Amino acid sequence: MERSTGDWAVMPDVYDASSNPMWRCILCNDGRPHRAANRARHENSAGHQLAVQHRDTEHLHLSTARTVLPAAQTQDMIEDAVRHLLGSMAGHSQPPPVVQSRPRSPPVSQLNWGLFEATEHQDLEAPPDRRAVQSISEALLEYLDNDMVNSDDEEVERSDAEDMDNGDHMEPPVPVDDGTSTSDARPRMRTHDDAQPSHQWFPWHDKITCTLDILMHLPRSVFSHRQLDLFLWLLKVNDVDDVPSVKSMQSLNAKLQKMCGVDSIGYKGALGHNYYVNDLAQILAQEMANPKVRPHLHFYPEDTRGASLSEARQAARWLEEIPDHLITPMARIGLQDFYIHEPAMLRSGVPCMPVRWFTRVEGGQQVLFAKCWKLEDEFLKTFPELQQDAKYYGIPDPACIIDTVDDSRQVQSPWTLTDPTVGNRWRALAKGHRVLGFALWAYCDDTSGNLSKKWNEHNSFLITPAGLPRHEAQKEYNIHFLSTSNIAPPLEMMDGVVTQMEKAQDEGIWAWDCLLNESVLLVPFVLALLGDNPMQSEFACHIGLAGKFFCRNCWVKGHDQLQTDEPPGDRFHAEGDRQAGSDTDIQSDSDKDGVDNTSTRSSSGKKFKKLKKKAVESMTDMVARVKAFIKVGQPRCKTETVAQLNSYFQEASKLNTKTKVSGMRTASGIKDTFQLFFLEDIFASYKKKQGKDAKEAALRAKLESLPINIISPVWRIKGLDPHQDTPVEVLHVVLLGFVKYLWRDLVQNQLKKKDEKLDLLATRLSSFDVTGLGISPLAGKTLVQYSGSLTGRDFRAIAQAAPFVIYDLVSDDCYETWVALSKLIPLIWQPHIENVSTHLALLEKEIQYFLLCAARWTTRWFNKPKFHILLHLVEHIRRFGPASLFATEAFESFNAIIRAKSVHSNRQAPSRDIAIAFAQGNRIRHLLSGGLFMVRLSETNVFSHEPESWTHIGAGPAALVHGQNTVTRYLSLDEEPVRQGICIVDQQPARAFTELLIAKVFPSAGGHILGRVCKTGSALRLDNGDICKIGQYVVVKMPGAGVGETYVGRVEEIIQIKGSPDDELGRPDTVLIRHAVVTQPAAPYRMPDVVLSPQWSMTVLENILCTVNVQHKCAEHQCTTSGARSVYQERRHTDQIRPAVAHRTPSALVLNTAQMRDAIHVQRFRIASPSLDTNQIVHASVAREVDAQKVVNKAATTPGMLAVVSPIISTTALGGNPTTRSPPLSGHSRSPSPQHSSTFSTTFHDSPIPGPNTQTFGGSPPSSVPPAILSPAFVDTLAQDYNLEPQQRANLHAFVQLGSIGGGLSQADLATRTYTLAVMFHQIAEQHRRDAKENLANLAQLFNDLKIRLEESFTFTGEQRANIRRMTQDAVYQADRTAFIAMHLDVERMCREHQTNLKLTNVYGNPAREKQLMALIKKTCSSVRNAFRQDIRDSILGDNRRTLTEFSYDSALKYKRGGPGEQLDLGFVVHNAILRRFGLEHTDLIGVQEAEDSDINEDGDSDEAPKKKRKRRAGGRITKGEDFWSRVDAFFVKEVAARGKRLTGSQWKPYVEESIARDDARSAACSFSAGRGCSPTVPGGAGTSSRLAGGLSVLGQTRDLTVFFTPPVE
Repeated sequence: MERSTGDWAVMPDVYDASSNPMWRCILCNDGRPHRAANRARHENSAGHQLAVQHRDTEHLHLSTARTVLPAAQTQDMIEDAVRHLLGSMAGHSQPPPVVQSRPRSPPVSQLNWGLFEATEHQDLEAPPDRRAVQSISEALLEYLDNDMVNSDDEEVERSDAEDMDNGDHMEPPVPVDDGTSTSDARPRMRTHDDAQPSHQWFPWHDKITCTLDILMHLPRSVFSHRQLDLFLWLLKVNDVDDVPSVKSMQSLNAKLQKMCGVDSIGYKGALGHNYYVNDLAQILAQEMANPKVRPHLHFYPEDTRGASLSEARQAARWLEEIPDHLITPMARIGLQDFYIHEPAMLRSGVPCMPVRWFTRVEGGQQVLFAKCWKLEDEFLKTFPELQQDAKYYGIPDPACIIDTVDDSRQVQSPWTLTDPTVGNRWRALAKGHRVLGFALWAYCDDTSGNLSKKWNEHNSFLITPAGLPRHEAQKEYNIHFLSTSNIAPPLEMMDGVVTQMEKAQDEGIWAWDCLLNESVLLVPFVLALLGDNPMQSEFACHIGLAGKFFCRNCWVKGHDQLQTDEPPGDRFHAEGDRQAGSDTDIQSDSDKDGVDNTSTRSSSGKKFKKLKKKAVESMTDMVARVKAFIKVGQPRCKTETVAQLNSYFQEASKLNTKTKVSGMRTASGIKDTFQLFFLEDIFASYKKKQGKDAKEAALRAKLESLPINIISPVWRIKGLDPHQDTPVEVLHVVLLGFVKYLWRDLVQNQLKKKDEKLDLLATRLSSFDVTGLGISPLAGKTLVQYSGSLTGRDFRAIAQAAPFVIYDLVSDDCYETWVALSKLIPLIWQPHIENVSTHLALLEKEIQYFLLCAARWTTRWFNKPKFHILLHLVEHIRRFGPASLFATEAFESFNAIIRAKSVHSNRQAPSRDIAIAFAQGNRIRHLLSGGLFMVRLSETNVFSHEPESWTHIGAGPAALVHGQNTVTRYLSLDEEPVRQGICIVDQQPARAFTELLIAKVFPSAGGHILGRVCKTGSALRLDNGDICKIGQYVVVKMPGAGVGETYVGRVEEIIQIKGSPDDELGRPDTVLIRHAVVTQPAAPYRMPDVVLSPQWSMTVLENILCTVNVQHKCAEHQCTTSGARSVYQERRHTDQIRPAVAHRTPSALVLNTAQMRDAIHVQRFRIASPSLDTNQIVHASVAREVDAQKVVNKAATTPGMLAVVSPIISTTALGGNPTTRSPPLSGHSRSPSPQHSSTFSTTFHDSPIPGPNTQTFGGSPPSSVPPAILSPAFVDTLAQDYNLEPQQRANLHAFVQLGSIGGGLSQADLATRTYTLAVMFHQIAEQHRRDAKENLANLAQLFNDLKIRLEESFTFTGEQRANIRRMTQDAVYQADRTAFIAMHLDVERMCREHQTNLKLTNVYGNPAREKQLMALIKKTCSSVRNAFRQDIRDSILGDNRRTLTEFSYDSALKYKRGGPGEQLDLGFVVHNAILRRFGLEHTDLIGVQEAEDSDINEDGDSDEAPKKKRKRRAGGRITKGEDFWSRVDAFFVKEVAARGKRLTGSQWKPYVEESIARDDARSAACSFSAGRGCSPTVPGGAGTSSRLAGGLSVLGQTRDLTVFFTPPVE
């Protein structure tokens, strides 16, 4: 009998060569023997790991074996019988184990063939013939198993000494066997029967078809048929066997799609277009059977009691508003199913009726509650049980429900929610199974189906489960395609989607729950409709953002009147400039004077010509409109809109009512494009008929032919109000709205034609520090130059940087608006809200502050409806959750996949082809995710509630996605793990605690550090993924403090205790933090000032929550762009430089609370925005606007005046660079002016001109001045608005006084004349300023010309050249010099450090001169190297050879700064000895000049004039890199790597001793044969210590030199 241990069992009577028992892996079931020493290796093999994964999957999903196909049962039975027979013949004591590559039929595992009973207890040794039979049977059994078993273990067992880890980090090979053999004896086998897929590769035929199917249907790797043909040809020419054709693959795909995929259903739309919609029920059923999705799904709303809000299920829409019959209607408690709207009994014996189920977190667990008469969770009896037992409790029959009573109104109404005798209808439909409500986000948008700029509009519907957590719902993996079409409009396609939704809500969707391993019934419902503003307006049957009633959520009203001097399309910019995939172009759906604009452009133009001129909006009307604009109006509701649409149809059912219906549509702002098609059909039906009777007959015939539903299908979606359930889409409203508007206004309007300021803005953006923001460094030039073509990502970065780069480029009011917007955006994008009421109150306040800042700047911003739509965001967050949940970034990026599907189709049937492509992609996604599926053999296949009917893919496909690889990344089946808490150790060696900074701050630190050896880190990765470096500011949680108690500090030191557990894991033991005070506001940013305090803390990694972004206070310190930064091109460093911001007082910092990343932590330190007076701001801004309009209208009647006035008004009122400086909002003012000190208190009337009783600036006029008809404040304001000179201001006052004498002119006449005079004065003043500016500009240009000319003639002085050459000579002679070619970098560094002493201060700071200096240094280095090489050559070759002692002394005199001194250091002698030996060994190079030319002679002088061609020496030049000094550099690189950098170290000792010995021997030989041309020796001998002239003592003998060599420091 076998002895088992875990996954292993001892094989009886099977031993290895050493008589040790062999083991069998129970989990793999392959029957192979393994040595005990090889078990661990086998467990690490891919085959075993796959078996482990399959075991876990079986335990999770399947309780018994399952059937794949009925035809497979016979094959399984035959295989089982053959295995039993061969096993018995082989002498096995029990049936051989079988690897199940697919689920096997239950009957097979129960068959007993009776072949092992006779041999079960036979222990006798078999005779030889019997052993032969056993051997043959074993071989046949192994052959049979060969197609079923992974061969990886065989390869492992084949060589015990083989190293399995080769150290490469390539993508792991797929550990699967495709039924083929690499042996020549066995040809490749493939199943050719389409009805019988391979067991290993189920449901595909084999490996090649499986991988090709996956390749064809990856989401972002789309293949056209021609590309697939090319790929299959590539496989064939590389001798891949059995490559299928494109046609066979298409046939296989169709069969697999029918068997286990999603259907694409064709529809004939009500408007006459054909389109396709993927089966919603099958998509949702796949989600329930997908083990990668189902564990994340939630089906009950969650009540957090206002404590937090981060998911859609916690918001009010799901928790309170969804109708009871759509959300999950039941709860299973134990074995009992409780349904809503059914009487039940609590454990207390009290009967109640649950109406809504929800969960609460108590004790860390989700606890189910019910909303009923009492809030309870202790249910006892269900409705059927209560019907039976009611008599025992003395209560009426719960089936006898008569009516309901409203206690608040004392009104009785009949019971209609259920049939009292049956109970909830879902109980009967579910048949004892669970019923779950499935929430959906629905999205629709248009995208182009072309890669070119030619617009090919495709409207597409997408969905994603709303029950997924936030981090899962935003993944591309969880976005599902429903439908698209380039001809059918969105509402026509929605008809097909709603049809499927209605069926699902009426009957439910049967699905297999892979988590509960049982069937469930799903009830889908739509939580919200997402899209951009025009699409959401179309959903809500709203006339659009250009209409008079421009808001789809409320009844706020815009302009009633229309100016006739501009076309309607130019008055509003509702969605900005429409681009592909963005908001729509401005096509007005209704004109603001009540005329419908739904006809063609030509007819629209005719209507426009017939418009009568309207009066200018009065100040009272404008004030009322602006105040209404910045408030939420009366909400729209579904019932009144449907009633209005029905009234259109009723009127259209009468003759000649087209104009009336058009007027109704314009007056109400309700427009249904779906209904409009049928109404136009009705109007056209009798248009060409003659006579009333004929027209009525045609009208009746058309009405009878209309379909039942002619209004938008959106009204048929149960539980959805398109007005209130289309939440504010923050991507298009905020980033592609406000930020885009303000940025374009700044670059294209305010700074237009101001190149210097635009360059300054670009430089500041490029210098902006992005640390902690999670974004890439900003490309300032791109953001400025292409301001009209930026994306949401660009605007996200601009919003966080704008307050720090535009502070002195715009007016005060404009800057305050920018700051308010930047501080508002992090609150909008906050993904987790800790306290709902507090956060929403703060958000509402900040929205109001932003709108008032915009109004203070100019009310013309309120011509853009998005400024009002933002007000609804607060309520939408309360109802739907954080704004990031219903943002559309993930859906927008999905448009690229739709576009790819369109591009790779033949475009003959785009709706069908794209739908089928996505359906096949859904199939691949589901199968490779391990999803369960029931094989569908026919169209009428009945859903099975039995676990045996549900299966999954075979072992081969599962192995393809086992572990991270290319396919899993394409399918988003895995995520790159982020190593959190990792410490990046610096280059310093480990040292004692006392040597660290922390020891100075905390000398008596905890005992776990004292006396320990520590390492320090340069950076660490926080738990949120941030990289935190030394010196970076972070938010730290106070240890032991409550939730939310944090502080800001700077990381000063990261410590790892050597040998500690954290050190083993690569994590820091402690982090030293210096606290910062962030409580005081920093002007003008309205953000906290950052000041380091003397308080320090030691903290652990877990307490550091995130990094924060701090910026320098450039506005306060007036930082300039005098700095420089290098330019990289093609990832290479260039010599080009660009200006950069040079910060003064770098420690002056401000905390950037506009940071969007980790906003939940940063916002705790925000500076509260001040409260503003709405009435004062609105009245003042409206007054300026009305005054501006008056001037424009008056100037329009004066020839030539409009051209002067219009630019002034538009610039001042619409944000150009207005000269008007309103009083500061509060707090700090960036540029105080004298008028700010005046008191501002004025009363506004309908007229923009103050009356006699109006209070003005300052006190009353002197008594000598007659009372003026116009207020002096009016004159001063006019002079200030037009920026008049002081004398012109005085002339205006005098003009008003003259016009007021003796009753004088009327107030209106005098005001008009004063305006006209002010305009003339302005023109004169502007001319004066232009002249003065031109004079200054001419003078500046003169200076610039002189400067440029001086730069062109710049040359280095003789002293500067001599200094550079002296520095170069000293560098080349350094005793530790091992790099000569790159010596110019060291020389440049020394010149920069000693620029004052070297008199180079006039060079540094000037990029052009620095470039000339570098060129001079390079040439000087080349010249000095050549000179030094020649000196070395002359000392060892030729007639003037010298000893090492003589050469060292002479070269030190020539090259070393300070000469040889009293005693030359040993290092110079060693260095010279090495170079002399290298020269002797390379005599072919020492006489050759290096490739780099030099035009600088040895004295440091430069020959400026063209030089004569020098006569080359015999050696000539050699290729760069092969010259003497390049070879010297290569020699030192090699030797330093082997011997170390210290040339006097012990590793160099043998080489140096040998070199000196050779030099001494050569000198002695030269002295012996002096008469034959050798140079004479120095007195004292070549090998002795000699005293030369000058006092230099040189050690020449080897034995004396050895004492200077020291061993390396341990």
